[in-house]
Amino acid sequence: DQIIQLVNAIFSKKNFESLSEAFSVACAAAALSQNRYHLPVIVVPDGPAAVSHHQPILRLQVTNVMSQPLTQASVTLDHAKSAATKATVLHQTAFALSSDVFELDFMSVKPASGYYDFAISIDGDSRFIANKVELKVKVSTEVGVANVDLFTVDKDQSIAPKTSRVTYPAKAKGSFTADSHQNFALSFQLVDVNTGAELIPHQTFVRLHNQKTGQEVVFVAEPDSKNIYKFELDTSERKTEFDSASGTYTLYLIVGDATLENPILWNVADVVIKFPEEDAPSAVQSKSLFVPKPEIQHLFREPEKRPPTVVSNTFTAMILSPLLLLFILWIKIGANISNFSFAPSTLIFHLGHAAMLGLMYVYWTQLNMFQTLKYLAILGSLTFLAGNRMLAHKAVKRIAAEQSSRLAKYRTLR
Repeated sequence: DQIIQLVNAIFSKKNFESLSEAFSVACAAAALSQNRYHLPVIVVPDGPAAVSHHQPILRLQVTNVMSQPLTQASVTLDHAKSAATKATVLHQTAFALSSDVFELDFMSVKPASGYYDFAISIDGDSRFIANKVELKVKVSTEVGVANVDLFTVDKDQSIAPKTSRVTYPAKAKGSFTADSHQNFALSFQLVDVNTGAELIPHQTFVRLHNQKTGQEVVFVAEPDSKNIYKFELDTSERKTEFDSASGTYTLYLIVGDATLENPILWNVADVVIKFPEEDAPSAVQSKSLFVPKPEIQHLFREPEKRPPTVVSNTFTAMILSPLLLLFILWIKIGANISNFSFAPSTLIFHLGHAAMLGLMYVYWTQLNMFQTLKYLAILGSLTFLAGNRMLAHKAVKRIAAEQSSRLAKYRTLR
């Protein structure tokens, strides 16, 4: 295990910054390829790890870390199990050496299409390590469509169903109708072209394409207990998928799988679908994922209605009444404004304060919050600087007055 980890560590780096580093890796690879103790084995498929009836041979390259073939080795398939069913289809079978490549005809056991887990052993030298390999191999095949029947079924069952058989890849002659009185149905089987066995691919769809509008509707076709695929179109149940858009639709059968060499896109027939006229849309538009979507118009909430003018004026008068009362008391009692200074800072401070009160009124009547904050930042900055200047000037005057008072008292005492 330590040798295997060492090999992985040495060859994990793909690019080298210097020639000396690349030379060191080459020397290590040479030592691991030629020594008396351990020889790591590298097993890789020669090409894709896949077989089919056209390419039944699985080819493996068995080399050392220097990509030199180990022709003296013997390669054995311990077992091959289906990845889906876990059933063993082949075991203890030797690979044959052919021009430095080991080959195995896996298709000789006639495996079903799908993925298989291979367990492979490499022997022939006691120095071999990492000589137990697990490999996933894909078995591919070709799919065929058989027993394709198209039906027109009367809903009341008063008329016998009309059946038409189509052979892949031809298109059915004429058109079929599906309306409120009759349904359209399709049944078919999927078989392996090479073995005739029934197949259940991963993807089987029925697509209906409106020849006029380009609208497409896709349905999943599912098999029943007998592996027969059936699809029935009832216009009364499927009108939402079609948006009740009547017209001629082209029916396609789509079959796909990772193990299929020939995925199918088959134009089977034309189907005329008729919906009731009262369900038809006013304007049939092509459904496409690659067209501009309609613009979304955002509607903001309408502002609430303002109260009547009488209520607003009354409330404003109540708010301003304390200010009016203040002025009346000042006149009656007498206000001391002897210390009021007409310095620029004092005037700017009081005017700025008044302007901010006025801004609040304008905000209430005209401005929004963001506009108000912008103007408030300007007025507030000027008012703050002017107020700071005014208070500093008053502090200087007060200190000077105190010093003059003390000096006067000192002279009186002397």
